[in-house]
Amino acid sequence: MPRSLTLFIFLLMISPPALADPLPRQCKVNREGRLQCTLQGTTRGRALQKFDATTFPMDQIRKSRTPLSVGLPFAGRLHRPAAMPVSGKGFLLLARTQERNHGWALPELVELLTASAARVARLYPKSILTVGDLSPRGGGYAPGHRSHQSGRDVDLGFYIVDSRSRYQVVTTEFVHFNETARGAGKYAHLMFDLERNWELVESLVSHKTVHVQKIFISSQLRDLLLQYADAVARPADVLRRARAALSVDTAHGDHYHVRIACPDGQPHCR
Repeated sequence: MPRSLTLFIFLLMISPPALADPLPRQCKVNREGRLQCTLQGTTRGRALQKFDATTFPMDQIRKSRTPLSVGLPFAGRLHRPAAMPVSGKGFLLLARTQERNHGWALPELVELLTASAARVARLYPKSILTVGDLSPRGGGYAPGHRSHQSGRDVDLGFYIVDSRSRYQVVTTEFVHFNETARGAGKYAHLMFDLERNWELVESLVSHKTVHVQKIFISSQLRDLLLQYADAVARPADVLRRARAALSVDTAHGDHYHVRIACPDGQPHCR
């Protein structure tokens, strides 16, 4: 069966009703149309552990000419990072990330993002991946994040289509999607594009030299992505890597949080 026909049948199976599902009691739609949820016991947005510089040879690190990730993703530093380009083939760095100066990372992460976005754009012309926060230039605490401290983390927006026209949509903010792949509030007409989002995930986990450790996402969207991949018969080894990387996190119903493993030649990366 042609892949396009398989996709049509799969999308038809998950097509949502005309009205969005009722919101959970702990959630509300704010003035910007984004879904905000209060989760009991959450520590989102706070640094959970302080960076202990005494456990690393910081004088030696500061003299290094090599980009270095120091410490843990949630208690770390970043030396001589690479800058994520503002734009390129198939991607755009969000303005708010530029304003925060959170567009820094290990070169390996920048390479992974630019290569993956370019691959999706080749397969689906004019596709744009929205790239959110990476890390501050020197690493350390990044306001609004528990991690993003050591150059190995990045937030990515979803590929989106308008359900009324099927046109691709690029937004300047992250959009929350529910278990039927539909947006909330003023974004109820938007749909999570399974085909392009899967291609991104497949590209991320298939890079030859950069290993993706985690892709945090909501359980509903994780299930939809893996069901789609099964429906279009993606290779077993790709599915295995995707299942291992895609990790459930209730705070990630509006974006991916991608983390790479410590690359080779990073003695202080944890």
